[in-house]
Amino acid sequence: MFPGLSTRLDTELRSILTETRFGGDATRVRKTGLLIHDPPRRKHSVFIGGSFLADRSEDERWISKASYQEQGKKILFT
Repeated sequence: MFPGLSTRLDTELRSILTETRFGGDATRVRKTGLLIHDPPRRKHSVFIGGSFLADRSEDERWISKASYQEQGKKILFT
């Protein structure tokens, strides 16, 4: 949402890695696979996630304490 943020993060993280981890050898930073993911519609991510949550049926949305105590962790993955 802030113009140039991904570029700034990439630049600063690479310089920190170069100085602290690789002792000034910038060529080794390229091999780390550092990637700043900057999706074009990131400002809508919160709304999209909320819409997925709202779309679920009522009994899928919440797990009661009694249900969790009865079924344990497996209820989270059903």
